[in-house]
Amino acid sequence: MEGMGVGFILKPIMKKLYNGQVKANEEEEKRGGSEVPKDVKSKRKDFFSRMRKKDHSNGNSQL
Repeated sequence: MEGMGVGFILKPIMKKLYNGQVKANEEEEKRGGSEVPKDVKSKRKDFFSRMRKKDHSNGNSQL
C-alpha cells in the first residue's frame, strides 16, 4: 500500500489534535453566548490547507 510513510503516522494524531481544537472552540462559543467569531471558519480552512501542504507522502489531499 502506498502512503505508509510519515503522513500515515501523523494523520490520526493531527486529526485528534484538530478535533480537540474544534471542541474547545465550540465550548468557548457556548460560554460566549450567541456571539460566534467570524474567523473560526477561516481558521479551519487555514488548518486544512496547511495540513494538505505538509502531506507530501502520497499526494492525497484528504485527511
